Amino acid sequence: MIIRDITPQDTAAIYETEKCSFPDPWSESGIAAECDNSLGIALAAEDEGIIAGYIYGEYDGERGYISHIAVAPQYRRQGMARALIAAFESRAEGDITLEVRRSNLAAVSLYKSAGFSEAGIRKNFYSVPEKEDAVVMIKTLSR
Repeated sequence: MIIRDITPQDTAAIYETEKCSFPDPWSESGIAAECDNSLGIALAAEDEGIIAGYIYGEYDGERGYISHIAVAPQYRRQGMARALIAAFESRAEGDITLEVRRSNLAAVSLYKSAGFSEAGIRKNFYSVPEKEDAVVMIKTLSR
């Protein structure tokens, strides 16, 4: 497995993982647009030419924000998400934040094991498929 920058050619594969990972997936055009985000960090985990997972976020020079992370079903529970988080962290410093569905206990556990802690709740942050609170998580990187 290698972790590399996402390119526009990765859009279709990322969209397929989006559809099976989130009830309200990004559109293909939204995914492609992230490649042009000047503050963006967009990384793919590639396994023998297949996009196995990805992470999107931003870093503004002081703090980072992870907006999306997903791993294709056949690659889950193999350390890909943890590797993507570590690669994101290598390009940032300061605080990194993210939101996660309160009911997504596997993701909350992953983030806690990666050093994130719960910082608060965003009421009704998610609306699809139904309203649900988000747990705000934060990690402070030391450099």
